[in-house]
Amino acid sequence: EELSRGRVERERFARKSSGGLEAGDAAAVFQATQRGSSAETAVRSSESRLESLLIRSPIAGRVLTPRTGDLEGRSVAEGALLARVGDCRKMAAQVPVSERLLEYLQRGAPVTAQIQTRPMKSWRGRVERISPATLDQPVTSTAGVEGPAPSKRPDQFVVLAVFDNVDGTLLPGASAKVKIRSRRESYGSRAWNVIWRRLRTIVW
Repeated sequence: EELSRGRVERERFARKSSGGLEAGDAAAVFQATQRGSSAETAVRSSESRLESLLIRSPIAGRVLTPRTGDLEGRSVAEGALLARVGDCRKMAAQVPVSERLLEYLQRGAPVTAQIQTRPMKSWRGRVERISPATLDQPVTSTAGVEGPAPSKRPDQFVVLAVFDNVDGTLLPGASAKVKIRSRRESYGSRAWNVIWRRLRTIVW
């Protein structure tokens, strides 16, 4: 506010000085020049103070915090969170996958995704990481403690799929439908895997 007011005052006295020169009023020119110099000093002081209030991000990225304008004009405590900045050159999607398909997952497998913000385009990525445990992580049986019975519904692992986003088209927080491509297998091999998994589960 001080900077805006100082700039207005500087322009006003500059116009007064020009008007005095045209009218040949030396006193008015001198007075306008003196006040213009004071306004110029005030503008420089305000610009210096404004420079000290600038907050610079330590990384290049995108502001992820919504509605940052709500803080404008408000005082905040020291150390308060003002905005989150993220490097969005690569975007990651967390994909829950049934534990029954764990043997088909592998790091580096190609991934295709349809993003909610751009539904007409398919994005290609890769599997970066697979969680070491399932989401629920049921307690195993120990000496004197019986573990819970297995659920009828299989648990899920979390797969982290990564997509390149150099142009910044992908936006953080968008939902996506992801398809993970596993290695090719014959129908006979798939049928045997299903039977073997079923027998192993029953025997275990």
